[in-house]
Amino acid sequence: METEIMAVEVEILLAKELELQQVITEIDSLPVVQSIVAKENSEEIGHLAQGILNLAGCFIVSAAGRLDT
Repeated sequence: METEIMAVEVEILLAKELELQQVITEIDSLPVVQSIVAKENSEEIGHLAQGILNLAGCFIVSAAGRLDT
């Protein structure tokens, strides 16, 4: 789970560096998504989620459910 949230942080850093206006990222871990969207601070990944929220201040953060096909 920690690796996935760190990958999101790298994506946001790259998007900011490239001055992208919109970024879509796919996250397979529901706890990671919940931590970022709900701004929760779990003991395991809370500090990482907070770092993402700080970086993503210029983006709109939202989540969409998975479509099973």
